[in-house]
Amino acid sequence: MQKMISIIMILFLLCGCSKSTTPKNTQTNESLKNQSENDSTTNKTENKYTYMSWDDFNEDRAWIRMNSYTHIGCIDKKGHLLFEYEDMDILTNFNNGYAHVTDQNTNTVYVLDSSGNIQSAYPQDSSTTVIAYGDGYTVTSEHAEGFDYNDYTYKIYDPSGSLINSFNTTDEYTYENSYYCGKDIFEFGNTNFYFIPLKKMINCPTDHQIFFYDDTAAIDITYSETESLSKLKLMNTSGQISEISIPKDLGSPYSSDVIIKDKLCLIQTSEYPEKNFISYNLSTNIFSKMNIDAKYADKINWDAIPEHFSFSNNRLVLPLIGDDDNHYIMVLDDNWNVIVQPVQGYSSGYTCQQLVVETNNDTVIYDKSGNILYTLSDKGYKKSDYQSDLTQKCPVPFSDNVMTFVIIGSHEPAYLDKNGNKLFSNINTNKSKLKTVNSYNSK
Repeated sequence: MQKMISIIMILFLLCGCSKSTTPKNTQTNESLKNQSENDSTTNKTENKYTYMSWDDFNEDRAWIRMNSYTHIGCIDKKGHLLFEYEDMDILTNFNNGYAHVTDQNTNTVYVLDSSGNIQSAYPQDSSTTVIAYGDGYTVTSEHAEGFDYNDYTYKIYDPSGSLINSFNTTDEYTYENSYYCGKDIFEFGNTNFYFIPLKKMINCPTDHQIFFYDDTAAIDITYSETESLSKLKLMNTSGQISEISIPKDLGSPYSSDVIIKDKLCLIQTSEYPEKNFISYNLSTNIFSKMNIDAKYADKINWDAIPEHFSFSNNRLVLPLIGDDDNHYIMVLDDNWNVIVQPVQGYSSGYTCQQLVVETNNDTVIYDKSGNILYTLSDKGYKKSDYQSDLTQKCPVPFSDNVMTFVIIGSHEPAYLDKNGNKLFSNINTNKSKLKTVNSYNSK
């Protein structure tokens, strides 16, 4: 999780937060093939717009907001504005070649391809709602007047708007708790998963939102009273469910909401009087307990451990509190070896095989082996150019091999490649197409 970071300028136009919209509402439309798109190519100059925000790149595409929050555009890594829409809100980044947006005037959800062309549309009204989406797939719920939960009909559509499956359920949580898990899988309520390639619904109760980053996802951690054992519950993309017993000597799992990345599952344990981590390697089927120097273990900032804390690129970035009460991070590999000794600063983890560490005076980029590749000051950026006292999370980690931040004062974005070189200086709007869509209220 499926995870989108947006750098939004509000008042001070500070570097910003991750943005991902929760699913809601609609139906289907196959008549989109006959849409009148009204593509008008205009001769625009560079930087004509006052840009409001800049999203991270994904699949060589990044969303920007121009002039207003609902005037959206899409750029490539050369800085070309490929297309733009007015009165639209962004729901997802591009994944699997598609993105979801919603019309602010008609409340219609659209699926766009990477050229900005509409592939399918889902008008929302009092009886039809879009409840989940991802990778171009869309799920709607429909009901009749005087309905109860048994009267909801759920429909799953492919990116073109063709119906994949339709079903009813007595699970009253399906409407509120349905998500796209990744890997062509949807979670419905607290009980069911629909596997699109298998065309099959599989019952597997869980209390958590499930993310398929790999071919296997962690569903839950259960406890067997008869065996006096905790078990890691797994499900793979073939729909097979398994349970792995967690050795008692590793401690009691503190949380059952865990994820798997790079075939590694990280589990926080509570072993009185101290907390710890254990990992499960799906490649070797081996559990191991974190074993680091006590001088580091005693400094782990447990309050700063984020939700869904996990390995990324086979590296774990631990937050620490130093003797000076300042924030530090250190990096471990999947065998608990120290890759980066404690460094004062902040980081959210490895992405694209690189680590971005925000220090007091600079931003430092490390490779997977813990070597310093460069700093932003090496590239001519002073901390005052992109940082303020009100934010601690900028620049953001790499996404699609690109790091993004905003220059304070000019409000211009800086998109840097993995070597720290700027991808482009200005947005080129010369070939942009302002796209429009028909209203589907009458359909």
